[in-house]
Amino acid sequence: MENKLITVEEDFQNKILEVERKNATLSLESGEQQMVNTALKSPGSDIDRLTKANGWSLAEKATALTLALRGDATDILQTLSLEEQEDYHQLVRHLEMRYGQSHLEHVYHSQLKNRCQKNNELLPEFEADIARLVRLAYSSTPENVMERLAVQAFLDGLRDTETRQALTLARPSKLVDALARALEFEAAKQSCKLRSS
Repeated sequence: MENKLITVEEDFQNKILEVERKNATLSLESGEQQMVNTALKSPGSDIDRLTKANGWSLAEKATALTLALRGDATDILQTLSLEEQEDYHQLVRHLEMRYGQSHLEHVYHSQLKNRCQKNNELLPEFEADIARLVRLAYSSTPENVMERLAVQAFLDGLRDTETRQALTLARPSKLVDALARALEFEAAKQSCKLRSS
């Protein structure tokens, strides 16, 4: 019986070392985020596979997760009580609040709603930022709905009213089409100005 306990304990230690070795191979900057993301993912993460294979308790999961944290991610431990550090669900909740994206969706919604083309901002730069904000604000939305939201945000935020009117009449269905039409319209408008000078 004692040999069996030693074997289980050694197996547990080996698994922790294996997790630490995997984490050490990741680059520091992206590695920290990747480790936290991997640890927070639902079924299929390394910690979940290890815990299912070894039948770990929640306290053992919390220990493995704590040992897997590196860099800035370890700072979260200083903000938690000892009970919270030993509670796997609390630990995951605090990590999700600090490194997760779901609680930021309302921020991205607001940024998208208020996003307007800046004075010296080129149309492709503006389009790229709209696409980024739409993906962040509506990450779980179907692609076709996301496209319509992006096109509308692009139209609403255009600085030039003539370009906005021309695009509204063109009714583009995709953001890339809206950008192409806006660039064409701007080029035609510039050409007309040169001819009339």
